[in-house]
Amino acid sequence: MAHTKHAPRTTPHLSQAIPGYKGYSRSKVATRTDRIFSEEILSKLSEAVATVSRIKRVARVDLNPDVLAGLDVIEEKAESLAQTIAETAFEDRTGSRGLHHGAGTQVLALDSTIVERVGHINQALAMIDLEGGTGVTSDDVDSVSDLLDDLKTSVKRRESILNSRLF
Repeated sequence: MAHTKHAPRTTPHLSQAIPGYKGYSRSKVATRTDRIFSEEILSKLSEAVATVSRIKRVARVDLNPDVLAGLDVIEEKAESLAQTIAETAFEDRTGSRGLHHGAGTQVLALDSTIVERVGHINQALAMIDLEGGTGVTSDDVDSVSDLLDDLKTSVKRRESILNSRLF
């Protein structure tokens, strides 16, 4: 499988990439931004799960058993991560006055990283889907699984900052 091309770190501002994304400086804006951001990531993870399901359905007979098992793992990881995001996305953060400037900057950086990683996951899965199962190796599937692990780490770090830095 061809390797995915990584986008440069000069990603456009998230407010341009995600409609309604406004930042975390004020409490009301932060809560709305968090929900909009979470909904966007949930949508992208849903796309990933749908792509994996399609690959398994269409190319099942052509897939090596190790690749098929790897796709099952990817599907489980994406669904689990989506569940984690859904559970934390709509937590009541009322009473908070927003993030300290440093924490807001950290969250914005993590948001960019999360958007980039979920994009890489969907891009890699689209490449596997285009190949229809032919020539797909366990390494290809493992690289997507590793991206999901990195995404999970970033999501947990983001949530930790949001929960600990609000005052």
